[in-house]
Amino acid sequence: MTKKAKLIPRSVPATVEIDTAILAAALRRIGYIADKCPTSPALDHALIRPVGADRVEIIGSNGTSELILTVAAKATGSVLVPIFNWARTSNGLRGLTTIVQDDKTVSAIFAGSLKQSCPAVVVADFPRIPEFSPAFSFSSLCDPLAWALQCCGASVGDGKDTREYLRGVHFGFDKVRAWEGLRLVSTNGHILTRCQLPEVEAVDCKLSAALNIIMPAYAANVAERMLLESDPEAKFTVEIESDKQMQISGEGWRVATLAVDGTFPDHLRLIPNKSKMPHTAVVPANLLLAGCKALSAGGGKADTVLIDFEKGGLTLTRRGEDVDAMHDIPEAKVDGGSYTCGIKLLNLFAAASLVDSEDDDNILIRCASADPTSKDREPILFENPDNPDFLFLAMPMVIEKQEAEPSTKAAEPKALPAPKAGKKSAPVKAEKPKQKRAA
Repeated sequence: MTKKAKLIPRSVPATVEIDTAILAAALRRIGYIADKCPTSPALDHALIRPVGADRVEIIGSNGTSELILTVAAKATGSVLVPIFNWARTSNGLRGLTTIVQDDKTVSAIFAGSLKQSCPAVVVADFPRIPEFSPAFSFSSLCDPLAWALQCCGASVGDGKDTREYLRGVHFGFDKVRAWEGLRLVSTNGHILTRCQLPEVEAVDCKLSAALNIIMPAYAANVAERMLLESDPEAKFTVEIESDKQMQISGEGWRVATLAVDGTFPDHLRLIPNKSKMPHTAVVPANLLLAGCKALSAGGGKADTVLIDFEKGGLTLTRRGEDVDAMHDIPEAKVDGGSYTCGIKLLNLFAAASLVDSEDDDNILIRCASADPTSKDREPILFENPDNPDFLFLAMPMVIEKQEAEPSTKAAEPKALPAPKAGKKSAPVKAEKPKQKRAA
């Protein structure tokens, strides 16, 4: 007689009681980190688990990073609920939502009236990042870190880049400042952004050497959004375990993630010597941004822009396949003589957007005296004179000689190729114009 296999329940029965508005806001935030096309059914669900008598954690994950929210609710066990479907259903409703999970289904009664059910997902299938003991932690106000992450997000490598260490934000600590300065750097190989936060306070440090860790771009983006939604005067905490794992936490939330494998390039070697960059221009940020918008009208952000340094100001000229556009900024204060350099319009747009134009800040542009038609050239530096902790650099584009030295003569048409020796060229017969038939 064969033994019958035991039926293992899909999930453990549990009940959750939570305010519908709190649930809707939490699921909307969990959507920041959840994959729209997950590789596992558990990854498009949020885990709700009790952490006290009247508190629960709502957790979203993409497999290597997770967002944990702590909200007021009552729960008798852990439940996995669909993120996007229930976020839309609960949006705008008021009242108490009751979630009930049995061995096969999980159902919810939103605001005491609207009911939805779906198949239950095994809680054990939900991936979690292991707990860790931080080797270093520091805290500061939310607003500066949100600004730094926002700036660095402009130069992070995209998903097509095979170099994983470029697809993240590098967190480093300056040895000179003895653990008192945090430095965030990102680059995609063509542009680089560096933001320094000298006001961070070291809370705990168990390391004797400088610490370097790369936070994945998607986790940094989620942390930025959570910081922007927080009170600017509130404090955040960053906890780091060597170069393997880290988390950023605020009031009622935290973003935990595994670090990106790889060694981040030494950005100090990429920054040229400012004393060897005689061509400078101080431009109001709002005017430079307006010039970029004027040049990008109708597309063409991948086109090259020529920046002409003249005594009368800056002249921006967009070189495109279909159309050329020009924009003058006479308010720019140019020093170092006449010079022309080339840059992608997209990169110039990024540099102008990162400086706060609402506070009437200026952008300081520095260029070296290298031949703009040569491939051996130094990066273009963009700085904020009112904020020495910000730096942006972009590799210049190679300028064709006719662009670097514009000629007043019109381009002559190309001559026909000469006939080969020993052969007579056949006379070209003039074609008669074709006439249209009368209707």
